[in-house]
Amino acid sequence: MDDWFNTQGNSDKSKDDRKIGRIFQEDSFIPDSEYSDFSEGSDGVFSQPEGNDRYDVLDSILNYADNREEVSSNFESYGSETYMRSNNQVSEDITFEDISSAKVKKIKKGRSRGKKVFASIVSILLILVLVLSGYVYKIMDGLNYVPDTHKENAFISDAELSSSSDVTNILLLGTDQRENQANYRADTMMLVSIDKKNNALKLTSFLRDSWVYIPERDQYAKLNAACSYGGPQMVIDTIEYNYKVKIDNYVMIDFDIFKTIVNGIGGIKLKITKAEAECISREGGYECTPGTHRVQGRTALWYARIRHLDSDFNRTARQRKVISAIMKQVKKCSIPTLLSTVEAVLPEIQTDINKTQLISLGVNALLSYMDYPIVEQQIPAKGSWWNAYVGGQAVLKFNSEKNIQTLKEFIYEKTVEDIKGEK
Repeated sequence: MDDWFNTQGNSDKSKDDRKIGRIFQEDSFIPDSEYSDFSEGSDGVFSQPEGNDRYDVLDSILNYADNREEVSSNFESYGSETYMRSNNQVSEDITFEDISSAKVKKIKKGRSRGKKVFASIVSILLILVLVLSGYVYKIMDGLNYVPDTHKENAFISDAELSSSSDVTNILLLGTDQRENQANYRADTMMLVSIDKKNNALKLTSFLRDSWVYIPERDQYAKLNAACSYGGPQMVIDTIEYNYKVKIDNYVMIDFDIFKTIVNGIGGIKLKITKAEAECISREGGYECTPGTHRVQGRTALWYARIRHLDSDFNRTARQRKVISAIMKQVKKCSIPTLLSTVEAVLPEIQTDINKTQLISLGVNALLSYMDYPIVEQQIPAKGSWWNAYVGGQAVLKFNSEKNIQTLKEFIYEKTVEDIKGEK
């Protein structure tokens, strides 16, 4: 009969060569007719059936020894030549090593089976992860990834901008773009700051009527005009230039897509005042009742875009409420619901975030970011602005230095407790 195991009595072999994981060469052992797990071939050699692993072979040998009580006394100390004898047949050099204590130790059947169960569970999970990853990556094919729309700011250096490796700033642009309309203004400009140092999601609204310097055109104008002048790049350049904060990425969507998002995640909860409900009913053409409701996409969109009720400060506050409500609802959604919603909206999103980055961002959001508390800020900040008219336009002028400092402290320095304590 062929040898099945490495010889461990050779003193020239290293300890690593004597470890239990290396003692097997072939899946055969001395026959025992009482073990139905093994069958005798035509040549008289008993072989292991297909599907059994090497731990099964070891278990069977140990059981054979326990049942016959003929072998256990023949196991000698570590490093010696050991023999197992049965029916005058000899299999040389079987040594069972406990590598933690250098003692001969039997491996119990229950432990082997436990390993097999654990390995099976891990294998199934890995398969599910691979399938899910492939599906997610396939979904990402619909992403409108346009890297050339965000380049380095040519009008201010990075050294002049506030930034931190602990904070990721993503500019959300909600536009009022219409079909076949080449130029469009940004209806919403909101900076979403993921503060990993203070474990917070920080939302900053930039008021569209802010009177700012647009460096690429070398002129002052309303902030939301920058989008119609030069798209996301000019908006980013203008915000960085005027407020001295680094913007890492942007996401631009037509505001109508919020209907798809809100409907896809099962609606969001909003508190609507009587005046807001009347405005929505009047402008939307359907009845909206005041109170706290779970609303669908149509009402959420009208709520976020109320224009003729009060000030731009209140309008941007409503937009932040919608974004916050979406984030809270996303945490309650199942993975299939989220994936189907993402698949529906991705083609309508334009961004400079590539597929790999977006998947990483999504995974981190599900694992941690979505559990961060949400805090808010608006720029110009309270007490730092005044109304003005320029060329017949109603605009907001503001103290630049105060707003630069306020924004820097809010995004990079203040904790959630600091911000809530100021309210």
